[in-house]
Amino acid sequence: MRQGRTRERRRRGEHLNATDGKSAVSTRQRKSAPRVVLGESDVATRQGLRMALEAGGIAVAAEAESADAVVEEVPGSDVCLISVDLPGGGLRAAAAIVAEHPDTAVIVLTSAADEEELVDAVRVGAVGYLVTDMTPAGLPEAVRAVMRGELAIPRALTPVLADRLRERLGRRQVALRGRPGVELTTREWEVLDLMCDGLSTREIAGRLLISEITVRRHISAVLKKLRVGSRRDAVKLLETA
Repeated sequence: MRQGRTRERRRRGEHLNATDGKSAVSTRQRKSAPRVVLGESDVATRQGLRMALEAGGIAVAAEAESADAVVEEVPGSDVCLISVDLPGGGLRAAAAIVAEHPDTAVIVLTSAADEEELVDAVRVGAVGYLVTDMTPAGLPEAVRAVMRGELAIPRALTPVLADRLRERLGRRQVALRGRPGVELTTREWEVLDLMCDGLSTREIAGRLLISEITVRRHISAVLKKLRVGSRRDAVKLLETA
């Protein structure tokens, strides 16, 4: 009789241990599964993206159709996929998420790759830039890549970032004829570059996702450092430097 009760207790113990083990594994799986938020206004595109993610074992926790809505859905998420064409500004939303939720990795989605758009996406803090017509298997792998701390950028576009980085590192100082060189900050260089491209204050603010007041402050600092009185003079000076 005692042996029967002992065997019964042993069987119960084995069952409990097995259940506890499965529970622990399940908990780890839940913790390791990324919480993904998807920001895309086009219904068909959004459905296709969700299907691609789910086929790769990644569930979409929330969806949004505008910039403001996707920012509201982000708290607590691991990865946010944002269409660059999202109403309200996909890059504006990306910048807000990076600033307010630095633990959330942002991947910008586009219908057609564009070098300037890529640079703008990286500038605001995105760690990925992908074309929506990529192979379905590529999207979940990109999400896992950014979860590992990697960049998710098409190989064909990586030289663009390398060139921009070399250009930025090599152009921090302006060599002026007959005068000591002038050191500019990274943001001042960005503003000056866009000034040389002929962009207005409003256009520069839109490109860099900063306020017009901030742009004017940077322009004022650049003019002071270059010892010129106008934007036109600054551009001419840079062209002859």
